[in-house]
Amino acid sequence: LVLDDGFQHVALQREVDLLLVDALDSIGLQALLPAGRLREPLTAARRATALVVTRADMAEDLSQVLGPIRSAMAREITPILARFRPEGVRDLSSGKALLAESLAGRTALAFSGIANPGSFARSLRKLGVKVLDEMAFPDHYAYGACDLERIRERALRCQAEMMVTTEKDAGKVAPLLRRNDQGPPIMALQIGAEIMEGRERLEQLIVGRGMERRGA
Repeated sequence: LVLDDGFQHVALQREVDLLLVDALDSIGLQALLPAGRLREPLTAARRATALVVTRADMAEDLSQVLGPIRSAMAREITPILARFRPEGVRDLSSGKALLAESLAGRTALAFSGIANPGSFARSLRKLGVKVLDEMAFPDHYAYGACDLERIRERALRCQAEMMVTTEKDAGKVAPLLRRNDQGPPIMALQIGAEIMEGRERLEQLIVGRGMERRGA
């Protein structure tokens, strides 16, 4: 059983505490909300069973995020490195599934309501998409019809062949679509996580803790 955003739920009984840190967001580690992204002091990282650094393939210097965390944890920890990779694309109007590689060489307006919108645009460019314009909305943004109209207008203005968003945002945008909508199609990029370093260690940790629980 896996719970997202459960690290701060201290009353929750758990066997493994995985702390995920974005390799591209070292600035977010410098202060508590609202000045930074921390929900509690960095010393709370000491509760973590393991540290997973996401988007590790996009960072030039991992020490910018690992340095502060290692200091706060007051112990040496070998991080598990992970990256996100495109797995497919879905046309929101038709529901048609496409290969992620089919977007390569096409022009797009990228829009998203996630914590790190810049990383989404970078993922598209890495895929070969020519991102002509970007629109960033607040994390967990609830889109309305007027927002969709603004996005379409921007896409038409820059003459983008398509509008691309995240799978997370697609769930909020899809109900707003109408059969007679004009403008470029809206595509949802589907992304999966891949462990770059430490996969075996992570599997042993999860399985080992599970066996301990069964034997208890």
